Amino acid sequence: MTFGRVAALAAFLALPGPARPQQPPASEPPAAATPAPPAPSPAASPPAAEVGAPVPPAPPPVARPAPAAAPAAPQPQGEPWFRRLRLSGYVGTAWSYGTTYLTLGVGVGYDVFAGLTPSLQASFWAGSPSVWMLQPGVDWFVPLPGRIRPYVGAYWAHWFVSAGYEDRDAIGFRGGLSFAQLGPASMALGVAYEHVYSGCTTGCDYWYPQVSAGIGF
Repeated sequence: MTFGRVAALAAFLALPGPARPQQPPASEPPAAATPAPPAPSPAASPPAAEVGAPVPPAPPPVARPAPAAAPAAPQPQGEPWFRRLRLSGYVGTAWSYGTTYLTLGVGVGYDVFAGLTPSLQASFWAGSPSVWMLQPGVDWFVPLPGRIRPYVGAYWAHWFVSAGYEDRDAIGFRGGLSFAQLGPASMALGVAYEHVYSGCTTGCDYWYPQVSAGIGF
């Protein structure tokens, strides 16, 4: 009897118990999510104009400065008047009153255009009777290239004669070659012909050589 109770108790204990609902296995906590960067906020649009609201006037146009005018081209300046002056001195010989004279003179001229040069000369004839002469005239220096320039000229002369002789008037022509030397300096070799038409009865026409040196400014 006792053995039977023990066997019955053992069989009871060996029976399986009621099934328990299975719990899902514990899972690891989810990793913290990285927050997304904030989206850029849309640009604020200007508020719509209210219906009937006055429209503000448009701003006046901005005046732009006028472009600066281009500088005027420099005008060529004319040659100074004094650079056209020509000073000269000359020496030569002449024959009159039965005497051979040594002639010395000075002159001033002004180059008007293309070598055309009005001039005024004063000269002294050393001899007996002595003679002072005043000669206004005009010369033309042919504008050729190079240092040698031919020239021709004409003049009127008034003689102031000493020793009681009557004064004389004459016309003359001259020509020769002008040689440019150093800078404005020049030298001329020429010959002159002169005819005395007042106060003269004999020997009223003659030739004489001239050697002159000049300088221009």
